[in-house]
Amino acid sequence: MTSPPYRHGVRVKDVLSEVKMSYQTLQSMLNQRLQELYAAESHVAREIRHYVDGAVSSEFKSQLMKHSEETERHVETLSALLQKRGLDAHEAKCRPMDALIKRGGEVLNSRGSDMLIDVGLVFTMRTIETLEQRAYEDAKTLAEALGEDEVLKVLDTHLREEAQQECEAKCAEARGAKGTGGSGRKSPRGRGAHWPE
Repeated sequence: MTSPPYRHGVRVKDVLSEVKMSYQTLQSMLNQRLQELYAAESHVAREIRHYVDGAVSSEFKSQLMKHSEETERHVETLSALLQKRGLDAHEAKCRPMDALIKRGGEVLNSRGSDMLIDVGLVFTMRTIETLEQRAYEDAKTLAEALGEDEVLKVLDTHLREEAQQECEAKCAEARGAKGTGGSGRKSPRGRGAHWPE
């Protein structure tokens, strides 16, 4: 079976160099990616607050709060960028991100122990970060092909911050599992439920 074009070292920009595409087509693709990024970041910004309330580990809560603040900044920057390009910020959706957010809600509503709740949220956040990074990389490739320096600057900044968040999420995965293990307490049902210290 043939490997998908994004695997085994084949890069999108290599494909673009071999395919003759009009400037308008590439612009349309970039605009769509930027709208999808805005939709994804906006959804994460809204829902991560519930994750903060539902997390048990104080360290994990702190990491989620930092992520929330950073995501809010990304939403503002992307909104300004879209407005400058004359694009509707609310026109596109990011269905893969919607599915991941739904998974996080299912974790919060589960009857798992504190440890399982935190670990489930950590896994969800790691996947969210990976999806966001891939989306930013795709948009960056298109911006490079078009010579969109202003867009590239924004995407580069966001991509570096997303990579840092992914690294911190991986660390939280290990620490969170240790920090909440063995409590044996059951988490109350309900999205955004809070566990007293």
